[in-house]
Amino acid sequence: MFKPLLQLKKSLVLTIALMASMGVYAQTQITDEAGLKAIANDLAGNYVLANDITLSGEWIPIGTSTNPFTGSFDGGGHFIKGLTIQSGADDVGFFGFIKNATVSNVRFTGARIAGNKQAGILAGQAISSEISKVFTSGVLTGYDHIGGIVGDARGDSGNGEFTTISDCFSTAGAFSTTHQGGGIAGWTNAGVFTHVLFLGSATARNNGAGGIVSIIDGGTASVKGSVGAPVMLSGAKDRTHSIAGWANGGSFIGENNLSSAATTVYTAGAVTDINTLAGDLQGTITSVEDLKKAATYTGIGFDAATWTLTDGSYPLLAGMTYPIDGDGISVRTLPKKCVKDQSFETGAISPLGRTVKIESSNPSAVTVEGTTLKFVGLGSAVITYTTDADAFSTGATLTQNITVEDMNYNLATVEDLKNIANNLNGTYKLMNDIDLGGEVWVPLGTFTGSLDGQGHVIKNMKITKTGNCIGFFEVAKGATIQNLGFENANISGGYQDVGAIVGQLQASTVKNCYVANSYIQGGDHTGAIVGLIRNLEGQSEDDPNLVGGTVSNCISDAHVVSTYYQAGGIVGVSRGGTVENCIFSGIVDCKGGGNVGGVISLIDIAAKDAEGKETVATTTIKNNLIAASHLYGRNVRRVVFTAGRATNMQNNYAIESVYIGSNSKNAGVLENQTDATTDNAANVADANAKGKAFFTGLGYDFDNTWKFFENTEGKMYPVLKWMKAPLPSVVFDMPENKSILFKDGIEAISLKPIHGSWGQKLKFTLTQGSNLAFYEESENALYAGDSDGNYKGSGTVTVQVTPATELAALFTMDAKNTFDVFIGKSDDVTEIATPEDFMKIKKNLAGNYKLTADIDMSNTEFTTFGSNTAEFTGTLDGNGHKISNLKLTATEGKDIGIFSITNSATIKNLAIDNATVSAGGQDHVGILAGTINGGTIDQVAISGTLTGNDHVGALAGDGNGVTVTNTYVDVKVTGYSQVGGFFGCTTGNLSVANSYFNGSASATTRGWVGGFIGLIDVKNTTVTIDKCVSLGNLTSVGSGSPHAINAFIGGNGAGNDPLAIVNFTNNIANSNAVMTVDGDNAQAWPVKNKTVDGGNVEDATQMTASLLKVQNAYTDLGWDFANVWKIDPANAEYPYPVLKQFGAISTGIKEITKNITNATYGIHISGNVLTITGLKGAGKVNVTNVAGQRVIALTTNDVTATTTLPGRGIYIITIVNNGTTKSYKVVNQ
Repeated sequence: MFKPLLQLKKSLVLTIALMASMGVYAQTQITDEAGLKAIANDLAGNYVLANDITLSGEWIPIGTSTNPFTGSFDGGGHFIKGLTIQSGADDVGFFGFIKNATVSNVRFTGARIAGNKQAGILAGQAISSEISKVFTSGVLTGYDHIGGIVGDARGDSGNGEFTTISDCFSTAGAFSTTHQGGGIAGWTNAGVFTHVLFLGSATARNNGAGGIVSIIDGGTASVKGSVGAPVMLSGAKDRTHSIAGWANGGSFIGENNLSSAATTVYTAGAVTDINTLAGDLQGTITSVEDLKKAATYTGIGFDAATWTLTDGSYPLLAGMTYPIDGDGISVRTLPKKCVKDQSFETGAISPLGRTVKIESSNPSAVTVEGTTLKFVGLGSAVITYTTDADAFSTGATLTQNITVEDMNYNLATVEDLKNIANNLNGTYKLMNDIDLGGEVWVPLGTFTGSLDGQGHVIKNMKITKTGNCIGFFEVAKGATIQNLGFENANISGGYQDVGAIVGQLQASTVKNCYVANSYIQGGDHTGAIVGLIRNLEGQSEDDPNLVGGTVSNCISDAHVVSTYYQAGGIVGVSRGGTVENCIFSGIVDCKGGGNVGGVISLIDIAAKDAEGKETVATTTIKNNLIAASHLYGRNVRRVVFTAGRATNMQNNYAIESVYIGSNSKNAGVLENQTDATTDNAANVADANAKGKAFFTGLGYDFDNTWKFFENTEGKMYPVLKWMKAPLPSVVFDMPENKSILFKDGIEAISLKPIHGSWGQKLKFTLTQGSNLAFYEESENALYAGDSDGNYKGSGTVTVQVTPATELAALFTMDAKNTFDVFIGKSDDVTEIATPEDFMKIKKNLAGNYKLTADIDMSNTEFTTFGSNTAEFTGTLDGNGHKISNLKLTATEGKDIGIFSITNSATIKNLAIDNATVSAGGQDHVGILAGTINGGTIDQVAISGTLTGNDHVGALAGDGNGVTVTNTYVDVKVTGYSQVGGFFGCTTGNLSVANSYFNGSASATTRGWVGGFIGLIDVKNTTVTIDKCVSLGNLTSVGSGSPHAINAFIGGNGAGNDPLAIVNFTNNIANSNAVMTVDGDNAQAWPVKNKTVDGGNVEDATQMTASLLKVQNAYTDLGWDFANVWKIDPANAEYPYPVLKQFGAISTGIKEITKNITNATYGIHISGNVLTITGLKGAGKVNVTNVAGQRVIALTTNDVTATTTLPGRGIYIITIVNNGTTKSYKVVNQ
């Protein structure tokens, strides 16, 4: 497939070699460790090893991602011994990064590497490099992309740029703790492996394990004439093979490869018969006897000049002799403190599968049982690990120095808390409050002991750790945690099983605890106290009487967030446990598609039996109060979503004012709920829920466990007996971006959704604009005007929310406790003349606005107006003016644009000139809005660049019920999928008339692309496009599928049936537009899903670009060139129609192959140096890559600007000079 490319590469290498032999470049001889380290001072140099070198101490990898090694390194057949890296960092090896480099003839023995991602003995990452005749032995560990020679073998297979690894040999242990582990390479997207041999071991507990390479991750890779004969492989099911672990969307070519019948294979932890593995990923399974025959290797192309081939032995690289130094010993990292009466499982393993012998120099301190060390007494010991030598390899030796210490079980300091990690089976007591401020807490492991907080509090715990089982403890297993408080905790980054106290509760108890004023965020199974309740790991979870764990007499006012799935107020998910006598008075938000519950989000299953029947224990939920301010998600229950699974619910109540819904815009309260045994609980009046009688009726123990602060009954919820004031408090659900537009004197907003986090009575004070509005306490509402219904003017009213005066001493208010409301008149029009005026729109999203001047946003930091709960519903009349140079960058959320969402808004007579919206990871992205619901757009022109993820369009990511007339866009639109010139997708009816698309729309990975609409995404809708023109270029390419493009509509539904009635008449397409699509474009409209019955689809008229520069093309469609449109024949840069009231705006991006000289600027590139001439006075030059990331920003006062580009590639050059802004696309070759 890529043989010609490899032949070309080999020719180039041969040419370089000949040049070297003629003295074109000199090699630097290296004789010692200092010489090796000095390579870092000249990363483009050419080096040769003159002798064997033994390293000392911690090695610092040579080369980084920004400054890789690009030279040549010839080991001369010599050895580098004892390479040691224990940093746990990414990109580690002898080299950190090599790029376009050549490495050959070097042997590494006895390597010991502990990395994280991208770890290899030779190199962490090899990019488009040549590696040959390399041997490695030893052990390396890490999280992902762990390889015996390189962590990553990278390149760009589409452009013929590969990393080639040939005639290499490894006996290393490539032990990935989690993801990819490979004998030669841990990962590749463009690797060529030829005549390589692996005889060590490779593991990846949860992912790909391969004898040669673990994963082909996109791109193209090949393994030819190679032998993967690992002693042991261990990885995930269907991702573990002796040649290549698995292919993830990549193309794999395997030819003439052999594997060993003697390899021990584990998949998903279970021994797997190697004979069940087959195909190119496995190679031909061959006996050990045959793998020790010279003819076996000459038969697959091994060169006798490169290899020593002898019957009865495995091959060796020429110059090596038996026994080789080929073994190593891997052991787990010792705890920071070795504690008396504890034990440590070493996990000692040899890559060659040999028995590891372990001896202690002082059995009175440390004894050895199998591979476990037991710390039996105070003192020190040297632990020695050894393997025996044989004819194949010498033995290996490793030593550890251990000091056994005692523990402090009475915790008084931060260090005391951290030291729990050294004995997770201890019995602990908290002696005082402990502040973790300034620390990033690392969750403690599996706790099997007891922790009694004794009425003390852990404050300011911050956790940013990724992965599963996140909390103060990762897991509690048969443990007890009680009488403990957490205040001001902040947890983010975890994926599954996330809770402030325990990530996963296995047959354990949490009681008499609280979590206050805290933010708990996870991806799934997220709760304020506990992420997941389940039975002990490894034991049955299908006993209906089983209690997996208990959470009782706990209270929380936390903000619980799931970014994807399940989120619960007290517990994320239960597989059989008990939650009783708990109060949740915080808020829960699920940003994905999961379930939300006020106590638990979901009753989950443990497994399914052989017949597919669910196995699940009963969960008991009783005597709980749900006093949440809100519960927001796709599927919300005030108690729990049972999914029809075994649940025992008794005496659960929710206050009447709990707001539930998908968000604040459509949330409401549940009325007439009377059954306390259901998933939504029974209602209790807010006032009653603050009385002792209510709680004693539920069985709450006010003698020993609960109390009201003095004189607070009826004014707030009870607290645990040991809790002390003041408590941190927050005010939930204050209005945002609200306005009250006066009309009849009865206009108001309700403040009933506002809750104090402990149920405390609140006081509302108008601290600004008190003359413009008044607060009506009896209604808990804020009115525009005075109490007599008279309008008193427009402006901002600031409302402060505090505990009632008699409660003030019981709470601290660290978070924001004020909100602003704009007061105006419904028929007022606000004039906008400056960027500052424009930014004030966010204060009144229902207002009517008119521009009175052009606005330059170059020096204004802009963020999206509104949110998914605060929509723009007013009017924006550009009045013939422009908004220029607006820049918006978003890295979180969705619905990104100038407006987040508009609803029945009118936007007209406006030019948005040279806008840049960069939101490559976000969905529903546009320049005008993320989503446009209803309303009209008339006489709007937009130019600039736009980058988003899914549902990306120059006007809006989504369009629903909107009418667009006399509008054009000249924008470079780029997204991952579903990309349109006007709209990424339609989610309702849509009408576009007398408008055109110019610029480009590109999907980089998959999906539908259209000049006006990427994809019609909702059924029972009508889409009309009439008298429109599509000028621009379209692209849908990448590793995903499908791919579909059309000049107007990419697709009418993603399935096999049309979703919308399409009326498509009197339209013109540019026959010179560049259309690029992977595949046959069979999924595109109108070839597929033309219209639902009742539509009318005419073929678009094809016209050349030159004809579309002539007015007649448009007047024949009925466009109004007397009042609306014009074409300026004198404007050679933009010869297409423009709106009369603006004239020409900046015209997007000019295409340049490399250099250009035009009437405005000269742009030249040579040797990575960009030169711009023709500047006049002060100017700015910004350079962005195709992903929208700015890589260069410079200011100049000269006529010429010069800068250095980061490397080869396509760049967008934006020049702001002499009152104009122009953009150019350049290719640095």
